[in-house]
Amino acid sequence: MFCAGHRRGRIDTCAGDSGGPLLCRDSTKPNHPWTIFGITSFGDGCAKRNKFGIYAKVPNYVDWIWSVINCNGNSIT
Repeated sequence: MFCAGHRRGRIDTCAGDSGGPLLCRDSTKPNHPWTIFGITSFGDGCAKRNKFGIYAKVPNYVDWIWSVINCNGNSIT
């Protein structure tokens, strides 16, 4: 788990956003692709000053994610 947000508030996830993505842009790669880095878990209010959203780290679950979408060697559509 990790926290993310803005110290001044105004930028954060809110009620109903749980399960949604936290995307990061990789400016070191061509076309600056977006990568999912976190999954919204919870927070203390919505975009409050010095309060941050809590996210699950997607890299910790990559092997599990691939095992689910691989479906025993058969890709899903």
